[in-house]
Amino acid sequence: MHTTYIHPQIRSSQLLFSALLATRLATTLLEHLTAFADRLHSAHQAGNDAVVAHLSSWCPERISLSASDQLALPLSVSEARASTAREHGYRDWMEVGNESAGKRFDPLFEKAVDCVVTGEADMLRALLTQRPELATEHSPFGHGATLLHYVGANGVETWRQTAPSNGAEIASILLERGADPAASAGMYGGSTALELVETSAHPAAAGTTEAIAAVLREALEGAADAPGSDAP
Repeated sequence: MHTTYIHPQIRSSQLLFSALLATRLATTLLEHLTAFADRLHSAHQAGNDAVVAHLSSWCPERISLSASDQLALPLSVSEARASTAREHGYRDWMEVGNESAGKRFDPLFEKAVDCVVTGEADMLRALLTQRPELATEHSPFGHGATLLHYVGANGVETWRQTAPSNGAEIASILLERGADPAASAGMYGGSTALELVETSAHPAAAGTTEAIAAVLREALEGAADAPGSDAP
């Protein structure tokens, strides 16, 4: 039986956006992100400290502020949208409009991500058997994370930054099914799963960093040694 580490601020984020997350599959990405930004803005106006994790991570000008100062400093709709854009891997709100209009969520991919971040190994295996391509597919959000990147609990949607105790097993399942350990996604200008997990506070708090990193390093070394590899 595994457990999942969820920082209190992440739990607050999950509760804050629970209604939107429950209905997101029925919306376009643009509709979801617009509603997300609106919820962030209204929660800040109401003094809900669940917004702190988002603003301190995705608003550069607010990173050094205390929780009380975050709530005391007014937040405009445009700032809430800018924060939402960055959280989901877009440069700004204009890019959100240009790239997410008309796009919809893929229910199977979303379910697979949920399995990764909660450590549901058996269900993840079943989904990968149902659609093997899931192992190499990318999030529709701007960061373009693969399932393997979500193991790192870093740089992706705040509410999904959780660390199951069987994170190494989850990474192994994905790699066995064809995930690319060297794949880069848009977080922090371009990051591999190993780079994300080694710098994430959540696996560190869960005590899983080294186990996951070992699995990823072994996969990277194996890929480098494979016939036809360009690695020196």
